[in-house]
Amino acid sequence: MGRWPTGGRLGARADFRAAQEHEALGHERPEPDTVLVLTDWQYVGHGHTPGESALAATIARDIQTNRDTAREALAQEGERS
Repeated sequence: MGRWPTGGRLGARADFRAAQEHEALGHERPEPDTVLVLTDWQYVGHGHTPGESALAATIARDIQTNRDTAREALAQEGERS
């Protein structure tokens, strides 16, 4: 019986293909409740690309400008009162 929610032929095919893959890779047949990871992680870098860094800096600058402008407008409004 298939382990996949679709059941039926699709589940049976998935089980069959999994069995083929295990045999081809020389793996032992796992227990039914075992989760296998058949891939690995590779480190490809960290941080932002130069373009992403420029975009983030522009956004940060715009946010700061907006805050400064709002602060000045509130200060001018307070002086008028």
